[in-house]
Amino acid sequence: KIFLFGMLGCMALSIQAKVLRVSNVTGSNAPYTIYADAEAAAEEGDTIVFEGSNIVYPTITISKKLVVMGSGYYLVENGISQVNGQVATVEGVTISAAEAKLQSLKVKGVNVTADKVIINKCHVYDAPITLEGNYVVVHQNLITGTSSSVRGKNSGTVVSNIQITNNIWTSGGLNYSEVLMYLTESYIAYNTCTSNA
Repeated sequence: KIFLFGMLGCMALSIQAKVLRVSNVTGSNAPYTIYADAEAAAEEGDTIVFEGSNIVYPTITISKKLVVMGSGYYLVENGISQVNGQVATVEGVTISAAEAKLQSLKVKGVNVTADKVIINKCHVYDAPITLEGNYVVVHQNLITGTSSSVRGKNSGTVVSNIQITNNIWTSGGLNYSEVLMYLTESYIAYNTCTSNA
């Protein structure tokens, strides 16, 4: 029995998800400087963390079921202590893997082409969140810039079962007419638009 429990314990440890760190900061001890290298080493269910930096990370494509995250957007603004007082900013993100999750990053636009994706607690600026997948959740994000919105793909593709909740827009606002044209059986609620809504 002891041997059996020991084997089960070892198996449980071997299947735990890993956390892989990406940093473009000179002198960082993070094992990866490029997202693509971290994703190549990752297995589905792993987490890839972008470390805060004053250098913008290049555009990425999430092609595995991963959690991809940064250090959080509000940490610096709220004066909360952290090792690195900077956010992680990515030039743009395409999510082509079902069930991937994007959170706590500052990102210039997100293009979702897969189902069951979650975009949570990000600062999306100067480019829209474009939805081509079904069962996507867009929740608790700050969305800024005159061209920022959440919208369906303009190709006429209709997606369904989208949840757009508890987001804050400045400037661009939520373009309901454009969203509703391409979304069906979806839930849009509790969003705050501060101007041009």
